[in-house]
Amino acid sequence: MDAWEPSLLKELSSNHTVIIFDNRGVGNTTIGTKPFSIRQFAKDTVGLLDALKIQNADVLGFSRLLL
Repeated sequence: MDAWEPSLLKELSSNHTVIIFDNRGVGNTTIGTKPFSIRQFAKDTVGLLDALKIQNADVLGFSRLLL
């Protein structure tokens, strides 16, 4: 969550409700019991949207490779 540029979040939130979260195993999250995959990250995101009772959403992802 800390990798998002604050000015981008401010701009996005001017017209949208913005919810940021870390994928499993990243930041403040636990690793969980399922292997990491794009498919599992997508299922986790759907699970979050379901838990928040959000039926429609625009989804934006961000990944940064640290060397």
